[in-house]
Amino acid sequence: MSIFSEELKKLVKQKKAVVYDMAKKCQIDHSSLYQIINGKRLPASESVVKQIGEYLKLSPDVQEQLLEKYRIMHMGEETYFRRQYVKEFIEKLDIQEQDPFPVNYQAVLPDIEEEADCISVTGRENLDRAMSKIIMNEANEKGKIRIICQGTYTFLFSLLCMYGENKDFTAEHILCLENVQENNDCYNIQMLCGVAPLLKANFSYIPYYFYDSVQAHYGMMSLFPCMILGSREALLFSADGSRGLLFRGDSFLALLRETFELCKKNARPLLANGADVERVKEIADEGMNNPDFQEASAAYILCPCVYFGHLCDSGMWLKILKKDIPNRKELETFLKGDNAKLSSMVHHIKIYSFFTREGIRDFLENGHIVDPFSIYCDPLPMEDRLQCLRKVLKEIEEDRMEIYLLKEHKIKMDRDFYIVATPGLLNCVLRKKSGEYAMMTIRESTLYHAIGDFMSVLKDSDMVEGKEETAEYLRKVLQKKCTEEKGAER
Repeated sequence: MSIFSEELKKLVKQKKAVVYDMAKKCQIDHSSLYQIINGKRLPASESVVKQIGEYLKLSPDVQEQLLEKYRIMHMGEETYFRRQYVKEFIEKLDIQEQDPFPVNYQAVLPDIEEEADCISVTGRENLDRAMSKIIMNEANEKGKIRIICQGTYTFLFSLLCMYGENKDFTAEHILCLENVQENNDCYNIQMLCGVAPLLKANFSYIPYYFYDSVQAHYGMMSLFPCMILGSREALLFSADGSRGLLFRGDSFLALLRETFELCKKNARPLLANGADVERVKEIADEGMNNPDFQEASAAYILCPCVYFGHLCDSGMWLKILKKDIPNRKELETFLKGDNAKLSSMVHHIKIYSFFTREGIRDFLENGHIVDPFSIYCDPLPMEDRLQCLRKVLKEIEEDRMEIYLLKEHKIKMDRDFYIVATPGLLNCVLRKKSGEYAMMTIRESTLYHAIGDFMSVLKDSDMVEGKEETAEYLRKVLQKKCTEEKGAER
């Protein structure tokens, strides 16, 4: 019996429903419904589950729980939770003013007074105090910490977000990704979720990864597999955060620094970071020279505003480029050259673009474009905003692009974020708290495939409106804005 059928059987019994009557009202063959309840088959679609829920008069919460169990059985547990973690990763990058994690301030403020070179630390609260002291000292002194720890240690990452507002502070982080095939997809994307808020922080966060069996490396038999290393103190601690050793003294710290550097040599950068012209050129060259990208048949783009980059020539960008920026000549050269070539290459690819109502409103009202170069640009004039949306609508009508409007409240997305997935390239663009953009290229294969899978099935999920509803929404938005502009001219 499946988790879905167990839940459904319980609800049928609870509601004292007559199966024959339920089958008739839901337009399901009664023998098929008996098989569904007894776990011998699944409903044909989510709409059937919703019909059953309506017949049983389930509350929205109970209905959603039943649907979730259906999705788990329909997709398979691994696939379902992997996609949920990708969604969580995207939503965790939507950080406004609030702290990304709850912090137990009482546990962080006290200091450890003992001055011995090696101190035994027992209990989660004492461990948190020692951790807090190391991070606070380095953050205040524009220093650097080195971390070996998994992405599930929430308290550690909350401390980094709380203290790491100094742009001159650096955190290097090595984490272990699962190499056991049946476990790795879900676990590895979960690790990316854990560190997601650090990607938007003001300080320099540099993550690395290596492969191992996580259970073997971080299990109970591994004494102190985790480490936080500062300039004056280091903390080695257990994977469950219950005990550790605090080290002081130059000889101890020198040995741990050497050990960390050796570990780093055997690890790989998790993300390629940066958003300057050289970084964008590097991505453009990678795309143009990557055979997988050149032969790709589809690209998936998740962005608050509907994607129109390939429909606009370099002239649009040059027109809005600010006059007084120091690197203007370099930007002009890039926009006329490499960027134009990359845009032309995209024309042979079928583009699937997902956007939000808020993103379109922001674009039309403020001319806001989500792009690393937008900080060097003035807002796009209204006539160009309207022209861009008209071009997109034409692409939809002529079946060259597939554009989908994300349903409200189905997925939360930052106004300054987009992600592009093709077989040869996976890039995220986001804006850090400092206002600067960061471009991340994810190269680790299980993360790459998890995000690519999520993007490729998004068009068939319950998170998007249909193609016709999406096109109609864009027509209405355009018509309304054009009417407003004509009224303002009078």
